[in-house]
Amino acid sequence: NVKNMRYMFYNCSKLDNPNLTMLDTSRVGEKNPYSSNLIGGTLTGMFQNCTNMKTLDLSGFNTSNVLGIAGMFKDCVSLSSLKVGSFDTRSMTTFEGTFQNNKWLTELDLSNWALNPSGNVITTDMFNGDERLTTVKVGAGWNQSLISPTATNYQNMFLGCYKIFGGIGYTTSNNGTG
Repeated sequence: NVKNMRYMFYNCSKLDNPNLTMLDTSRVGEKNPYSSNLIGGTLTGMFQNCTNMKTLDLSGFNTSNVLGIAGMFKDCVSLSSLKVGSFDTRSMTTFEGTFQNNKWLTELDLSNWALNPSGNVITTDMFNGDERLTTVKVGAGWNQSLISPTATNYQNMFLGCYKIFGGIGYTTSNNGTG
């Protein structure tokens, strides 16, 4: 009945491909029984600085009540395979630095992710420093108008992502070089 998993595996430098199928995340950020509001609970920094972790499959995580995943995979510099496509992100408002400094990550499938419909979602540094990242798949639920309009919330979202390009309406020129 853990309700908060902030920094649970923080700095676990030996952690690699952990089997977390038995980890129950359904109560993280559970709903208040007296209202429809969520009560705290984040996965902030959960795997931050797990420097030797190469693969991680979190497809079984129940994140329907989680409020934020800021820095969840930050500084996982060896991570090359990450399965988080099944995350329910509709209650989340903070994605700050979620995938920051993942030096070996080349592709992320976030096509099932949806931004919180209340808006003011924070994405600062979300992919900052992911220098080998080429593809981030997002679906219709990734509505950019829900990202907080202040400059700092877009700031550095893709800084250092030297190999990524594209997006809605993106066209190339110069034989695909941009």
